[in-house]
Amino acid sequence: SAIFKCAEEEATRHLVRQYDGLKPLVKLLQELKNKQLLAAATGAIWKCTLSPENVKALRELKAVELLVGLLTGQPEEVLVNVAGALSECAKEANNRVTLRKSGGIPPLIGLLTGTNQPLLINVTHAVGACALDAENMVIIDKQDGVRLLWSLLKSPNPQVVSSAAWAICPCIEKAKDAGELVRSFVGGLELIVGLLKSEDQEVGGKLEAIQFAKL
Repeated sequence: SAIFKCAEEEATRHLVRQYDGLKPLVKLLQELKNKQLLAAATGAIWKCTLSPENVKALRELKAVELLVGLLTGQPEEVLVNVAGALSECAKEANNRVTLRKSGGIPPLIGLLTGTNQPLLINVTHAVGACALDAENMVIIDKQDGVRLLWSLLKSPNPQVVSSAAWAICPCIEKAKDAGELVRSFVGGLELIVGLLKSEDQEVGGKLEAIQFAKL
């Protein structure tokens, strides 16, 4: 859609909100049969969530609940957008609670087993943001989410590794025994040490954060 393409710019995102464009976009989230339209709507909402003011407006429109309902049974094009939008919405504490109460964490964790690289990047960011809430972290742990995030550190895609490392940090910080959590993964410490030698500075920086978080 035009909004999806233009909303990369902050000024456009502001105009969408100013002229009450978020409400019809949220309404389109219920157009479940038209996948092309659904992909366009979720993509536009994702880009609009890059502005915190839009995240607040979308919360008032109950968009998080609708987005959670799209985490299953949708094509990957839609899932990438939904996960992207939720990753931005989950930066707000109230939305993290809503996401949990709407049952959004288990399907997010389930998407960590896929192979679509953009989807993995967005889902890891969403899970990492959710982990900032202690109650959410309990669910993530029970759903084996930390192990799945850890396995993504072995991805050949540096962006996936970086986003997984970013997501692991709050998981470790909220864990009751961070050191034991890391040691529980076979070859966990060796994996971190090896990746710290990565030539990708973003990957190295995120992994250093893991080292700090577990100490």
